[in-house]
Amino acid sequence: LQQSRAAAKLPPIMLSDEAIIEFCFFPVVNEGCRVCDEAIVDKVADLDIATVLSMGFPAYRGGLMHWGDTYGAQYLVKRLNQFAQMVPQHAGFFKPCDYLLRCARAGTSLASPPPASKAKL
Repeated sequence: LQQSRAAAKLPPIMLSDEAIIEFCFFPVVNEGCRVCDEAIVDKVADLDIATVLSMGFPAYRGGLMHWGDTYGAQYLVKRLNQFAQMVPQHAGFFKPCDYLLRCARAGTSLASPPPASKAKL
């Protein structure tokens, strides 16, 4: 692991078990928000169903977007920005999309279209 990090020029980072889950899945929630903003899906629940049936996301969590909503948009944005600072060479991967930023500013659920959304929810 250390050799791989050195070869990729990645700094060593220490993450808790919860932070590893967030590090892996918050960018996926962010991409789901982008899909909603681009009106690729009709509603957030469509993504929840797709993640349970196709990705094997745990059904008891309600789907990926519902799970992300349990953290709240403001927390998602905060953590994505922290992850971007941890790995600056991959900061773009963690950059919160406009839809997620609007939800965070408005204090709304990911399932509720925020003001000025292009989505047809």
